[in-house]
Parts: sequence; structure tokens; C-alpha cells
Amino acid sequence: MIVRDWNRVLCGLIFLAVAALHYWQGYELDTGSLFRMGPGMFPLMLETGLAFLGILAIIGGLRFDGEPLDAIGWRGVGMIVIAVLAFVFVTKYLGLVPGLAAVVVIAAYASPLARPVPTLLLTAFLVLFCVGVFHWGIGLPVPLFGMNYGG
Repeated sequence: MIVRDWNRVLCGLIFLAVAALHYWQGYELDTGSLFRMGPGMFPLMLETGLAFLGILAIIGGLRFDGEPLDAIGWRGVGMIVIAVLAFVFVTKYLGLVPGLAAVVVIAAYASPLARPVPTLLLTAFLVLFCVGVFHWGIGLPVPLFGMNYGG
């Protein structure tokens, strides 16, 4: 078979590798049944979905023409990694709202097309949405402001 879009194929292979790694790490978790789910059921569903998307991406790369293989966008990769780390540390020491704001603002600037006003509007919307879902909706035990877990 001839690869027609290396970007899609490599993306699909990365998805499959991540799904396999997570499956291997959670292999011993009890999945239970659909009516009595164990702690391994949700990770297994996520891994299966990610593997399915990886297979679809590979098939798409084999069937459809795409652009030549791009260079790695190090700015985007770096900003996303920094955003995840910032979320962890800012949420731990300052609370959920500042952590969410930090992750959205930093991740938005992974793109060179990011602008301040749309980024602030997106941040406000996503912070309100996430606080509504995770804090008020499912009662996630993370303070909105302030230190978590004894600091």
C-alpha cells in the first residue's frame, strides 16, 4: 500500500501507541460489567475510542491525498506542555478558576493567530462552563480559589 498522507498516518500511529500504553498500564484494573462498572471500565472505553480514531486516521492517510509531511510545530507542542504543567501547579496552589484560566490562555497562544480579546472571551466562557460542570454539577472537591490538599 502507498501512503498518501503521512501526517494522518503518523497521527494515527501516535493515537494507537498512546492507547496501547494506557491499556498496558490499566490492564489489571477490574472493568466489571456495563451494569456494575469497575474502575477500569472508563479508561478501557477511552483507550478503545482512541485506538478507533487512530485506525480511522491511518485508513484516511492511505485512501486520501494530503499535504507533504510538515515540520514539527515546536511552538504548539511547547505551549501545550507548559499549559498542562501550569494547570497542575496553578490549580494546586491557587484553585480551580486560576488554573483553568491559565491553561486556556497558555494553550491559546500555541497558535500564532491567537489574539487577546478572543482569548479572554474564550477563557471566560470555558472557566464558567468548567466551574458549572465540575464544581457545581459533579461536585469535584477542588476549591475554586485557594490551596488544595494542604498546599
